[in-house]
Amino acid sequence: MISIIGGGPSGCYLAYLLAKSKKEVTIFEEHKEIGKPIQCTGILTRDLLDKINLPKEIILNEITNAEIIGEKEKLNLKISKPNLVIDRSKFDQFLAKKAIDAGANLKLNSKVIGVHRINKEFLIKTEKETIKSDIVIGADGPFSQTSKYLSLFKNKDYLIGLQALVELKNDNSVKFFLRQNGFKWIVPINNKQARVGIAFDRAQKSDLDDFTKELKAKTIEYHAGIIPLFNPVGKRFEKNAYLIGDAAGLVKATTGGGIIQSLISAECCSSSILDNKNYEILWRKKLLSSLTIHKTIFNKLKKMSLPRIDYLLSQLSIQDLETKSRDEIHKWVFKLLLKNPKLLFS
Repeated sequence: MISIIGGGPSGCYLAYLLAKSKKEVTIFEEHKEIGKPIQCTGILTRDLLDKINLPKEIILNEITNAEIIGEKEKLNLKISKPNLVIDRSKFDQFLAKKAIDAGANLKLNSKVIGVHRINKEFLIKTEKETIKSDIVIGADGPFSQTSKYLSLFKNKDYLIGLQALVELKNDNSVKFFLRQNGFKWIVPINNKQARVGIAFDRAQKSDLDDFTKELKAKTIEYHAGIIPLFNPVGKRFEKNAYLIGDAAGLVKATTGGGIIQSLISAECCSSSILDNKNYEILWRKKLLSSLTIHKTIFNKLKKMSLPRIDYLLSQLSIQDLETKSRDEIHKWVFKLLLKNPKLLFS
């Protein structure tokens, strides 16, 4: 049996891939309902549709304009392939249903409190039962307990992400505010509502409240989550034990986004299990260069003062950025630096 700990997008997508190949799969989800609590902004590049055909009701909005905002400078961008704003709860539930329909078993309200190796098997202990498993996959988010139980990927750093769904008249443009040690955002759901949030080392609810007051927005509900910062060091695989998605820290440090990366890691894990390929080699080939560049840019921005961030924005051209996908940043960042090498010293 294959046990997947965590019923988020990476866990459910992996369960679907394995179950449709006739593998016996069980998902252990600690919450009573898939998709809640919400811990994500839910804006994605259109690359998602290359992997999954989404029902229309999951897509809440399409975004074709974005603004990158410093203290005084602002860069307006046209997004050639509209970004999707999705209903995260429905998205997670959609993937869970695909997994179940393919033959996977879903155990809700089943918090795993221990994973132990015994010879070539694992013992999965929940608050209700103990089950034997041949393969274990940790898909249990940034604070993955599976990684601790199995001594995988210990080098973890985080940002604290706080978000509110608000009433806010807007121009249907994503606004991304570059700040020291983190960032803020506004993501429209429609022309009257938006998700606004902050992500910093030590973000507090009062900081988010200050931001919503500045925007003159009325808060409907709060969300919170931990954003793992990518670190290439550390094992995500050892002897039939895997980490995928946020549990493996496979998140873009510049934006905090990681849904597409989590799906890619699930595909790599599936290929490793079904085709007997090395998972570490697979995910590093697919994701390492891009995620490393995102982390390098984040580290550089983190050290910048607001005036230097303004200078950086003043040196970027719209043509450099507007037609590019942030999920493929590694394909254009070097061309950008060759064209404008002084950005290296900003």
